Amino acid sequence: MELDIVCVCVWHTDRDAVVATAQVIFRKVVGVLRRPDYFFVLIAAILGFVVLALVPPLQVPDEIGHFSRAYALSELNFRQDNLSTGSGAHLPTAIGQFEEMVSRDNLPNLYTAKYTPDTARRAMAIRVTPERTDRMFVNLAAYSPVAYVPQATGIAVARLFTSRIGVMFYAARICNLLFFVGLCYAAIRLIPVGKWLIAAVLVSPMVVFLAGSLSADVSVFVYTTLLIAITMYLWTRTPPQIQTRWWVILGIVACVLALSKQAYIVFVPFVALLLVRRTKQFRWRTSQLYASRILPVLLVFLSVVVAYIGWTYVNQSTDADTSLIQRANGFAVNPEEQLRKVTSDPLYAVSTVASTAVGQASDETFQSMFGSFGRLNVNLPMWAIGMYVVVLLLFVGYVSQANASLLVQQRTLALIIAGVLVAVCSLGIFVSLLLVWTPVGAESVAGIQGRYFIPCLLLLAPGVVGVYRHTLRLRYLILPMTIVHLSMCILLIDRYYGFFT
Repeated sequence: MELDIVCVCVWHTDRDAVVATAQVIFRKVVGVLRRPDYFFVLIAAILGFVVLALVPPLQVPDEIGHFSRAYALSELNFRQDNLSTGSGAHLPTAIGQFEEMVSRDNLPNLYTAKYTPDTARRAMAIRVTPERTDRMFVNLAAYSPVAYVPQATGIAVARLFTSRIGVMFYAARICNLLFFVGLCYAAIRLIPVGKWLIAAVLVSPMVVFLAGSLSADVSVFVYTTLLIAITMYLWTRTPPQIQTRWWVILGIVACVLALSKQAYIVFVPFVALLLVRRTKQFRWRTSQLYASRILPVLLVFLSVVVAYIGWTYVNQSTDADTSLIQRANGFAVNPEEQLRKVTSDPLYAVSTVASTAVGQASDETFQSMFGSFGRLNVNLPMWAIGMYVVVLLLFVGYVSQANASLLVQQRTLALIIAGVLVAVCSLGIFVSLLLVWTPVGAESVAGIQGRYFIPCLLLLAPGVVGVYRHTLRLRYLILPMTIVHLSMCILLIDRYYGFFT
């Protein structure tokens, strides 16, 4: 009887201790989730590694080209070669064997084809040999090496320990994901406004899907976020003096953004906000301009121009005719003829761009901004996409110290500048793809993908946060995000492994 009483007492004591420990852990987890920077790291890291593991190799848009480009860079081949078939590099035949193995049964295009353990085992067994062949990736010819530093680093490190091409591939994916998580975490910590909105955009399904791949778009997301964060931090800080090291960092970030994908050089003038004093009323008097900042801002612009011209000069002899790929696939693409048609019939260009931007073709563009996975043929349900868009809109008005907004006049100025830059960037993307990727006479612009416009959401964020306000609790915003992320994982598992069908 006494022994039973002792056992019951011990059980109650231990149970109370376990409950107390669980409560402490729960509070800590909740505390982490209430900080947007920690929330981003937790979600981006977990979901990124899940996507990295779930999505078979080379099942991401242009991933074979990104892998080839990164492998060439890991061998210190910084500029693509002009091959008989177009620009590319002389690379190990193991890359082609790896591509053929992981694409068995037409996996990229046939929904009923699944990625089996046998296929994975055979693919991971392929080793690099001295045998080499030409590999073309002409559509990546304009990209500078800065877009592939993380991927190439992973490949270079893996090559020190193994000759298995599959290990090199996954090492490149891991480094790209760590690069994304680490630098975006630093940017979210630094930016003083709209932290939650920025974090929500960066953990949106399409961004995380790309972060777990070898895509060069990851560099654009990272450098755009850093440019915005540094600019906002310097614009809102007190005292207003800016140390030289910050100008140097800002100049470097602006340069690497412009060199990652040339279309986003348009975002660099966002730093012109640093010329304007943070006052409640902007009347554009001379006293409201920081004369001491004019020269540093001009030097930032100059450094970007020099970097851009420098890379163009180095790469000028590279065959960067991206229309080669379309012609090889049987499409009547002719940039010279298309330019003549556009100049002789401007209404054709306007109607083609309008049809793609707001017409029937715009649905695919919108869907691919949030949830077109695989080779753009594994689509997240529209209810999930709609739910995530609503979450983003709610974060615009979410009242929180971590989601602080600018003063009304400051917010208006930031939104105007960002809106103009986004419009110019978007128009540039449409026009460039119309000329070099679209068959002459087509009714819509070919090659437009929604992921190209995700950096635009980031640039607009500081100006839209606080345009309205609500008092919904954070849990009601995180819950639907979690539902969308779970639906994304279920979709990918079903697509590539068929566990749910």
